[in-house]
Amino acid sequence: MTQPMGTDAVENTATPADATFTAFAKGIAQAPPTVREKLAAQLKRAGLYKGEISSEFDNKFYDALLRAEKERIELAPIIDVSDRFAFIQQLSEKAETGPDGGPKTVTARVISEPVDLFDEINAVTREYLGRELPDAAKEKLAKKYIAMQKAGKLDVSTTYSEDGSFRQTTGGGIEPSQFFIEEISNSDEGRANKVLQGYNIILGMLGGLR
Repeated sequence: MTQPMGTDAVENTATPADATFTAFAKGIAQAPPTVREKLAAQLKRAGLYKGEISSEFDNKFYDALLRAEKERIELAPIIDVSDRFAFIQQLSEKAETGPDGGPKTVTARVISEPVDLFDEINAVTREYLGRELPDAAKEKLAKKYIAMQKAGKLDVSTTYSEDGSFRQTTGGGIEPSQFFIEEISNSDEGRANKVLQGYNIILGMLGGLR
């Protein structure tokens, strides 16, 4: 079997000449596909494997092994990194964490108390209904929003960059006020109020005739 050689890897990683590495790579090339696929996934998470994960032992796979070997050699004088499989696994696990060893992607779920949402409900009902709802009705409406929180529909995910220098926040669903506006405006009273508002607008356009 001809050993694949990636030119990019050779130029950038100073190909290891260690015979044990050659034997290590050859053993992976002859291993079952499931073993290679698992190893490729670890190398991918570590940022060493380029492109789509595959169990095929090709230049792409070999280049990733070279990159991992270069990092292993650099650390060898400082810590024990004699087990190449364990070292690649450690690289993978390290890449899955963000700053301070925390998760690279953090998902936050906020569960509100009904009373915490009353002010926003009041603001919406005063605008759409011209009045505030009784506490029992506000609690029922608030619990609808809280049910979405508990179901994970409003989770917020924060993804850290590779070096932890910045983070990107995504998700979060809809804000409470937006949710309550939709609920109130779609209620029977809300729909009736919309009709009345539309009627008043038309009257205004006609000069206020009754």
